[in-house]
Amino acid sequence: MQNTFEQEMVQKYLEKCQDNKLLLSKEDLSDFNFIQVLNIKQLTVLYCNSTKFIMSSLPNCLSYLHMERCGLKSIEGIQHLKLTHLNISVNDLTSISAIENMKTLTHLNVCMNNLKSIESVKGLVNLVDLDVQNTHISDISPLKELKSLQKLQLMYNHICDFSPISEHPNKASYMITVQVPVQNE
Repeated sequence: MQNTFEQEMVQKYLEKCQDNKLLLSKEDLSDFNFIQVLNIKQLTVLYCNSTKFIMSSLPNCLSYLHMERCGLKSIEGIQHLKLTHLNISVNDLTSISAIENMKTLTHLNVCMNNLKSIESVKGLVNLVDLDVQNTHISDISPLKELKSLQKLQLMYNHICDFSPISEHPNKASYMITVQVPVQNE
């Protein structure tokens, strides 16, 4: 049984929902726990820099999650979601291991994080769109078996060996920029 305050908070979020979509900013996150009772499919949270955000409290019905510039240091707890789209770009992530069994993912954006490794994506065989720009990776061997990829963005990384994606059927549509080290003369 919800108390009056809880009912007011749920009503506040319900009023923000349109077509099962909810957009939140930092002003909306003082009482984030009430989002778990909403029946939303899409959640966008921008510029929150909140330590109050708990991935495991997200509603199970979500299929689309966009959390850009939220100061995330971890996405632990996200494993319970059946997401198709996940954008966790421009955060403070050093690992995305929590997604390694999220086989429903078709779109993943982790650009501008400090990942160093994308090993966790190797089993995500349904990925069609992957953005790992500016993540400091050097090894793309986990992408070898991801034959469904139609869009791959690898720009601004330290990749020397592109052979893991050389047999991909859609490689012509990939966006790749190679950083060439400057040599002092």
